[in-house]
Amino acid sequence: MMLNVGPDAGEYSSESLAILEKIGEWMDKNSESIYGCGASSLAKPEWGRYTQKGNVIFAHVFENSARCTSSYGYFTLKVL
Repeated sequence: MMLNVGPDAGEYSSESLAILEKIGEWMDKNSESIYGCGASSLAKPEWGRYTQKGNVIFAHVFENSARCTSSYGYFTLKVL
């Protein structure tokens, strides 16, 4: 993953630290959908990606404007 942060003379800028803080907050809430997961057997949706761990599928929505409904028998995802 490209984070676009780096040290400047051995120190991180406040902007870089803010980016890393936001990533840390996101990972605290969503790490289960990343660690130990692989690509899902479902086709890639237009609005993001699916990851899968066993029989659990996680939806990663990359577009704020995504309006979609996906039904695959064992789960339904609605993003409004």
